[in-house]
Formats: sequence, C-alpha cells, structure tokens
Amino acid sequence: MKHFLLTLLFAPLIGFGQNILYLGGKAHLGNGEFIDVSAISVNNGKFEMVANAKTIRINPQAFDTIIHIYDHHVYPAFIATNTTLGITEISAVRATNDYRETGTFKPHVRSLIAYNAESVIIPTIRSNGVLLAQIAPQGGRITGSSSVMKLDGWNWEDAVLKADDGIHLNWPPYFVQTGWWAEPGDIKKTEEYDMQCQEMEDYFVKSKSFYESKSTVNDLPMMAMQGLFSGEKRLYIHANLQREMTDAILFAKKMGVKHMAIVGAREAHKMAAFLKENNIPVILDRIHRLPATESTGVDMPYKQASILVAGDNFGCGSSREHAPWSLLDFGFKCIIAPSFADIFYNNCFKNGILPIRLDQKTVDVLMDQANQKKQLTINLKDQLIVLEDGNTIEFQIDPFRKKCLLEGLDDIGLTLQKKEKIDQYEASLKNTHPWII
Repeated sequence: MKHFLLTLLFAPLIGFGQNILYLGGKAHLGNGEFIDVSAISVNNGKFEMVANAKTIRINPQAFDTIIHIYDHHVYPAFIATNTTLGITEISAVRATNDYRETGTFKPHVRSLIAYNAESVIIPTIRSNGVLLAQIAPQGGRITGSSSVMKLDGWNWEDAVLKADDGIHLNWPPYFVQTGWWAEPGDIKKTEEYDMQCQEMEDYFVKSKSFYESKSTVNDLPMMAMQGLFSGEKRLYIHANLQREMTDAILFAKKMGVKHMAIVGAREAHKMAAFLKENNIPVILDRIHRLPATESTGVDMPYKQASILVAGDNFGCGSSREHAPWSLLDFGFKCIIAPSFADIFYNNCFKNGILPIRLDQKTVDVLMDQANQKKQLTINLKDQLIVLEDGNTIEFQIDPFRKKCLLEGLDDIGLTLQKKEKIDQYEASLKNTHPWII
C-alpha cells in the first residue's frame, strides 16, 4: 500500500504502535485533490488510509484511538533536499559542523553517520511541516553519499529512511569570477576546466572497471561508487550554468550512470527541452536570492512564462507581424483573451502562437489563477486548458490552423509540403514553355 506522510501539527502525541484514526479533517493530498471530511488511519506509525469519510464505512472497534479533527486542515509533509540539517548546528562554531571531510574524491563518506538527531534546529523545522530531509555532505569533487532521514528519530539508526540514496558530485565551474565579493572583477573561463573534467573521467573509468571486474577487494571508495552503475544509487550533479549541466549530463551518460539529477540548476530554464528530453530531474537551490549575473532579471519567473492572459481586444493597433514576433521572442506560445484584433489574431497563427478566445468570466478565473502564481497547461491536441487543480476548460480552434500549429507549419512550410508537385510542374513547364523557365 502506498504510504502517505502527512503533517498533523494539531494532534496530541500518541504512543507508537497504536492504530489511530484521525476523523473529519480537511485533507489536502498534495496532487490538487482535496477531501472535505477525511478519514486518516495511522497504524504503527505508518499511514494506511486517506479516504473520504462520507463514502466509506468505518468500524470504530478496529482502532485503538479515534481523534476528531473537524475544522482542522491536514497537509502533505515537506521534504528538504540537499541540506546539512543535523550535520551542522552553528556555522560559526567549528565544533558543531560535521558536513565536510578532507580530500577530493570521497564517495565513501556517509552523511548519515554524522547526523545528530538531537539537534535543536530539527524541532523548529519539523514544527513547520518538514518531516523528511536529504542530508548531503559537502567539500571536494565527489563529496560523499547522502541519506534521507526522518526528523523524529532518537538516533541516526532510528532516523534513517533511505540510507546512501546517492553520490554527490560538484561539477567544475566553467567560468570563474575574479576579484572578491566587494570588488568583483572580470568573468573568464576556468583554465583548469578540461583538466578537472579529465580527472573525473579517470576516476569514473576506474570505478566502472572495479564494478565490472566484480572485485572482492575491500576498497571503500570504489565499493561506494558501484551503485551508480548498477542503478541502486543516483548521481546528484551540482551544476548551475547551461554549459556545465550539458557537459555533466553527457559525461554521466558516457560513464554508464543509470540515474542522475541536477542540483542548483540556475540556468535550467535555458535548456528545459534538453532536460525533459533526457528525463533529468532538477533540484533548484536557494531560489530566493538575487540574480547571479547582470543578464538575469529579477522578474525571471515571469520571463519563463509561456502563457499570457490578457484583456479585451488584445493586439489592437497592431497591423504588422512585429507584435507577435516580440511576444514570441519573450517566450509566449499562447495568448488567452476575450477577444483579439483581427490582424493580430491572424498573425499569431502565422508565427506559431496560439490565440484562444474565451468569455470574460472564464478569462477572469484564469487571471485570478495567474495572480496566485498557479500553473496552466495547454493541451492543443484535445483543445483543453488544464488548471493546476486538474480541472479543464475547453476552447475552440479552426482545424486547419490547429494542424499547422501541431506540425509547426507556417506558409513556407505548407508550400514545401507540395515540393514534389511543384518540381513536377516546373519540369513540365520547362518542356512546354522553355522561354518562361
């Protein structure tokens, strides 16, 4: 059975090992679904049931304790990824920090052993709904193995949920900032970049050879790397720039790494298609920070938007294709509005932008969704707008224009589809009317 991990901040502490029913709460499942009156059962510390109390039959005798939580909200727990929680206490006090070991290649370093379940920071994190944390080491090129820990354990053995889930790799920076933080200098390519990449390749080749040889030698670093090639562990690659992430992904594939993820990924928006094509998960690091470069705008979340929700008669005053060009260059692929200026509307289709006409009431709903920073998804094939909560809105589009958008055809593309017939006509015309050709 699939287990649900939920935050029950309001519930009293119950002895471990009991079968408990939390009845009546408003359950938010985390996937957009909502249960107004829920029945949540916890047996021996594990969630066995999250159901609608109105539609199931409940046997009170089957539970040791029933807790009524009417008018309370129940939310999915948060999972903190790539954190030093529990292995560092006070950054300025060296004796409380145990997140780093000396050396460059240290895959055998295990963060869970250093985990301090009695950290005074953990209860403050847990009370805010974070119940799991991926504890990751730092320092060096290969920093070591991370583990997923429960934030309510008595010690590290009791707290561990998944031991050694992956190896963390700090990809070499492609560019380096000269100067210092108060007086930054020029940005230039790292001179040692190629050499550092070669060092990594040599280490991975050695590790893979050890794996393929099925050696029984007690070599801890080599043994720790084996899970990357067998698929038991994930390689977490810490990289930020587009060039770094591209090189890292191609490198990992070349080395035969089964599963990988990018951590940091500051320029992931520039290569979203490549990441999706290669099925690479991304863990964003410290998203609430100032832009790293002068070319990165503070309004980046809006620059990444591809759907524009607009007002009535959108595009009025535009009689040239430059208007949809500018929106396309900005990243918009779809515009939703109650009405459009005719010329602008037609030019959108000719430039690969989907304009959708909806009534004002529906547009107001979508505008409210946008103001709440909710995501919308356009399913052109089925002609549906999919809201974040899973609800859908139908829209109409001319079948021919739909075909052109789906196949990426503009006027020139449509013409080229008839290239064979055009060539045949020109050949016959050359014979019958040679003075024309």
